[in-house]
Amino acid sequence: MTLKPKLNGDCYKANAKYFLYEVKPSQAIHWKLCHGLAINRVDGKPYGHCWLEYDGMVIDKSNGLEVELPIEMYYDIGNIEKVYKYTVKEVREKLIKFEHWGAWDYSPPR
Repeated sequence: MTLKPKLNGDCYKANAKYFLYEVKPSQAIHWKLCHGLAINRVDGKPYGHCWLEYDGMVIDKSNGLEVELPIEMYYDIGNIEKVYKYTVKEVREKLIKFEHWGAWDYSPPR
């Protein structure tokens, strides 16, 4: 069996929507939406990814998943590099400026 990397997931949209519409405004100050580069374990190539961080944990709603892991473990598993972190206010500003869910401050290779 040959594993193929999943491309064109919904990480930017799914995680931003969760951040904007599901996280209570009183709690949002403690959350960050993160964009970054990860290294795919299947093919060893970098790709753009998006997730949420809150209280030492990563929450990832990509592709219908419900991932919740400690930040260090998530970064290790995903070989996470070069991370951009956004507040809810910054997410709203970026959505207005760019008119898409991301990536905003870098050009992911895929």
